[in-house]
Amino acid sequence: MAIFLEEKSECPVCGRKTLESSFTDLNIPYFSEIYLVRFRCSSCGYKVSDFLSTRYGKPIRCTYKVKNEKELTARVIRATTGTIKIPELGTTIEPGPASEAYVTNVEGVISRILEVAEIAREWAETEEQKRNSDIAIEKIKKAKTGEMPFTLILEDPFGNSMIVAKNQSEVKIKELTVEELQDLRTGGLMFFTPSDSNESTQED
Repeated sequence: MAIFLEEKSECPVCGRKTLESSFTDLNIPYFSEIYLVRFRCSSCGYKVSDFLSTRYGKPIRCTYKVKNEKELTARVIRATTGTIKIPELGTTIEPGPASEAYVTNVEGVISRILEVAEIAREWAETEEQKRNSDIAIEKIKKAKTGEMPFTLILEDPFGNSMIVAKNQSEVKIKELTVEELQDLRTGGLMFFTPSDSNESTQED
């Protein structure tokens, strides 16, 4: 893993020339030629990170069916432009202005969703909303332990996101059509409205 440092530049937030940048060459199986790009201002604390892939670049959809606990360990490389969907949980995580890139595993993604669901439960006002939240949380917990099979879908209009499994042939990769691209956000947003068919979407 090589790290390339750049000269300091002007920070877009405070305007001072104290924005440090670094490019880290990552070695990820089935997803070579990918860099972790980091920017951090030593004056105001502004920071942002993202992944940059030189191999793909095409709009893609990765689909991975999780059938047991072992498959929860598959790695998820999610760039700031990546959208995550889990139909069985009614959850969509979309890019947003404050979106940050991260590398985690499938269980880590479910943990993020569970956190949002539990917060939504605390804010529930009616008994019906609380009931629906409890049902949704129970489903998420079962998915997190591998008790409930589900499908993880990762879409990226720039091809900078990827799912890496032990058996990579189980990750289905498809190039998105122009029509499918029109429905994708490119800039996280998670909606969690358990009172409405347990649908949820989150913005990071």
